[in-house]
Amino acid sequence: MTWIESHDTPKEHPKTRKAARLLGIGVPQMIGHLHCLWWWCANYVQDGGLSPFGAEEIAAVVAFGNRKKIAAWLESRKK
Repeated sequence: MTWIESHDTPKEHPKTRKAARLLGIGVPQMIGHLHCLWWWCANYVQDGGLSPFGAEEIAAVVAFGNRKKIAAWLESRKK
């Protein structure tokens, strides 16, 4: 079982709010997607390096319904 420490600061963090706005979702939903990513990283990417993984794969990991939308957003963040 994966365990991560979770603080209350992401709900008010400007980056969380911006990401939610850009993806057209609410902040609580964004936090849920972030937790999905953090759990997956804790199990499979202990060094934190996501570069071996494509945007589509990461979109699948975070369980975002519109994978193309999040994949495009992730690709835009690489620049």
